[in-house]
Amino acid sequence: MRLLLTMIVAMVASVVARAQAVDIRSITPVVNLTVPVSAFNLATGAASVTSPSAISTRLRSNRNWNFTVRSGSTTFAHTPVPGAPTTSKPVSQLLIRENGAGSFLPISTSNVVIASGPNGNNIDRDFDLRFDTTLDDSPGQYAVTLVFTLVTL
Repeated sequence: MRLLLTMIVAMVASVVARAQAVDIRSITPVVNLTVPVSAFNLATGAASVTSPSAISTRLRSNRNWNFTVRSGSTTFAHTPVPGAPTTSKPVSQLLIRENGAGSFLPISTSNVVIASGPNGNNIDRDFDLRFDTTLDDSPGQYAVTLVFTLVTL
């Protein structure tokens, strides 16, 4: 049995170019995560679901760069299952990191640098997502749009 609690992430890409050849060549358009009942710690009521390589990107820049992410809102949009209340869930309960590297960083409405590197073509970077929730969150779908920006240095 699964608790109907899913998170949908839509991606938007933008480029701040201080160079002639810089772009986000591709990005995963939508990510869906489902939180199974087995993910919950019944003593604490908390659950975290990690989706390895949930977001795949291909970048190009002729200068050193930073890759950032932010949300357009402080909370998830929530569509509860029939009869359930709406939950105001902070977007900071969605976390991101470069695939398998380092600590997860909470998403916010401010740009967070999630990767950086030297110039190059077809720079492939994958990112893990972690969705934190509790049994107090109302079942349903949680959605957020993330804005990814490639900034040349």
